Amino acid sequence: MLAFDIETTCLDAVNHSITVVALFGDIPGADGPTRVDLVLNFARDSMEPNRARLLELMQQASTLCAFNGIWFNIPFIVKRLAVPPEEASKWARKLYDPFEESKLLTDRT
Repeated sequence: MLAFDIETTCLDAVNHSITVVALFGDIPGADGPTRVDLVLNFARDSMEPNRARLLELMQQASTLCAFNGIWFNIPFIVKRLAVPPEEASKWARKLYDPFEESKLLTDRT
């Protein structure tokens, strides 16, 4: 499972930016899992290497985990980093979102 969280300059993905993405967890591999403990700093570093690394890790992960990921993190990343819709759909299908689960269990936020 690869857990991730994003920090942004505001809540509006059209007019604001991703500043950092933090990732922690394991990526499956032929020789066993690889530990990921990484912060991608979009505010400081150039966009494309960070974008490419983020997309690579999200694609490789067997499961993703993000608090409110289905309604905020994934849509914001998709909009700001021009992620193809078919890739975003794959991410959504393998996402565990504890916030969404708690809302479904308790019928409230």
